[in-house]
Amino acid sequence: MSRLSLGDKEEQRPWTLYIQDKVGSLDGYPEYMYLEYSLYIYNVIQLPEFYSEVFHIIRNASAGDILHIFINSPGGSVDTLASFSAAIDDTEALVICHVDGSADSAAFVLAFMGDETFFSECAQLMAHNQRLSVGMTDMANLNKFLQNSTTTYRNMLERYCYKVLSPEEIEKICSDGQEIHLTSAECRARIKAYKEAHPEEFSSDEDDETAECDCCGKLQ
Repeated sequence: MSRLSLGDKEEQRPWTLYIQDKVGSLDGYPEYMYLEYSLYIYNVIQLPEFYSEVFHIIRNASAGDILHIFINSPGGSVDTLASFSAAIDDTEALVICHVDGSADSAAFVLAFMGDETFFSECAQLMAHNQRLSVGMTDMANLNKFLQNSTTTYRNMLERYCYKVLSPEEIEKICSDGQEIHLTSAECRARIKAYKEAHPEEFSSDEDDETAECDCCGKLQ
C-alpha cells in the first residue's frame, strides 16, 4: 500500500490518501488488476486549492477502481464541495462514502455523493444552511451573493441527500435556517424507507439495508 506524498505541502494537507494495488476475479473471467483508493477527510473541508491533487486522482480513476471516502469532519467550504461533486461526476470508479464520526454541514452532503454510503455505529450527521464566512462589506451585492449560494447549496441537498432528507426538511434548512440532526440508525431507516417507496430505482441486490462494506464492516 502506498501513501500519497506531496513534499513541501505535506504539513498543509487537510486529507490523507492511500492507494493499494488489488487483484479481482469473476467467475469465468481471468483475474484483473485494479486500484483501491482510501481518502480520509478527517478535518475541516478547506478551500479547493488544497484538494487539487485529490480531484485529479478522482477524475482519472478507471472503471473497476474503487474509491473509499472516509469522513469525520465538521464541514467547511461549499466551493470545495462543488469541486468534489464535479470530480465524482467525471470518474469511472465506484465511489463509496463512509461516515466514521461526524458529517456536519458540507461534510453531510459529501457523505451522500458516492454510489453507496456506510455508517459507523457512532456516526452523527447534521445538515444546515451554509454560514457566511467571508468579510463582505459590499452590502449592495451581499443579498445576491447569499441568494446564489443558498440556491447552489439547495441544489446539492436535493441532488445528493434526497434519501435522508424530505423536501420539507430541505426547505426548512434553506429558508428557515433549521438544523437537522441524524444518527446512523436514523439514516439507515430513512434510506430503507426511501428504497421501499421507490423500488424501481434500485436493483434487487441493493434491497438489504443491513449490507456490510467489504473493507470496513460498517453497515449501509
